Amino acid sequence: MTLNDVLSILNDFGINAQTRPFLILGAVILFGFFWINHSLGKPLNTLKDNLLVVVTFLTSATGRTKLDPTLIKQMSPLQIQPNGLKILEESGFIEIFNLNRSKFFSVLETKKPTTKLEVESLSIYSFLEIMGTDGLLNKVKAYLYQKPDKQEVFPTLAGLYIRDEYLVAHKEIIQ
Repeated sequence: MTLNDVLSILNDFGINAQTRPFLILGAVILFGFFWINHSLGKPLNTLKDNLLVVVTFLTSATGRTKLDPTLIKQMSPLQIQPNGLKILEESGFIEIFNLNRSKFFSVLETKKPTTKLEVESLSIYSFLEIMGTDGLLNKVKAYLYQKPDKQEVFPTLAGLYIRDEYLVAHKEIIQ
């Protein structure tokens, strides 16, 4: 069906541009909307889905993090190297974590992880959530402000530390 078909049908009912110009304008707008939605809807939904995957990857900790082998050993599972532990100590994160362990763990416990990989991902998320919403990590923020080269890797470092501590406390997670 084309726009001329729609205008012809309206003309059969006595509705034309001379008698009802705004009704014709509304019909043209509605027809245009439905035509665009019909012809572009599926490709745009596919594009939207693909864009969502890319945005999720880029905003996730794994998408942003460059794993520095002096800080994190890139073997399964990821392991914090001595230089990474030194950064966590210098930033004050380990001290803050030890004083507020339950706060970090509560984020994980609400998600009920059942595998070690879930614990790892949620641990990084736990750090980022607390970092973004709480003044608890202001000392860490000050450290990262002074050491911008550590900003990309720090959420992963902190997340791996949280992961390791959580798995020690939850021995039932074996996969």
